[in-house]
Amino acid sequence: MKRVLFGLAVFSGLFIFNSTSLADEAEGEHELDTQSGSVEVVPQILYDQDSERIINEFLEDESVDELVVVDDSLAEDEDIIEDTARVQARGVTTSYRVVNVKGGKDYVGGAIASSSGAPNITLRISQTKSISTSFSGSFGASAKVISAGVGWNVTGSTSISISGTYKIPSKVGKRQVKTCTLKAHTIYKTKTYTVQSKAWNAKNWSNRGSGAVKKAYGISFKKNFSYK
Repeated sequence: MKRVLFGLAVFSGLFIFNSTSLADEAEGEHELDTQSGSVEVVPQILYDQDSERIINEFLEDESVDELVVVDDSLAEDEDIIEDTARVQARGVTTSYRVVNVKGGKDYVGGAIASSSGAPNITLRISQTKSISTSFSGSFGASAKVISAGVGWNVTGSTSISISGTYKIPSKVGKRQVKTCTLKAHTIYKTKTYTVQSKAWNAKNWSNRGSGAVKKAYGISFKKNFSYK
């Protein structure tokens, strides 16, 4: 079986579902392995109708058990106004800044939607969800300082919408299918950073700690079969 990485220039449409359940987003978060030889990179598609058609074609492919759909434009740096971030405490003013910002690895979040059925049933996922951007470690700095430093609004959110359908086959290879579950997982782009501070009377900046921020920018479709 293979995994397919699919880049979208435009994200639109809806997940359309038969019997849909919302799943725990924190479940099973793990690093996205894009270096594996089983991952096939698909060229970007410019039109919504084309992207939906191609997604469905890959889902129908028996050799594909995971389809990763990302929109790089959702992970672009945002225009955020710099915050001076001076904190007054007991008469002492401290300034904060963010340095050493680096792009991290992509992560797969827990399932945000799923649909299950028996052979010859068409599973339709329909989900538009606002997914919060999150960060670890402020180390005294405000969210505005971290946002300006990393280029993303760390208290904002991303709206993810896309559609996918899959008709469950009676066989996969020579095996008789009993049931299939189609799940949609969030794909996160990440960055790491270091927070520094300096007191009003200090000459040098001091490291306070390092953190990471993650922002949703795609979806992973996964098919799980049970057999007779």
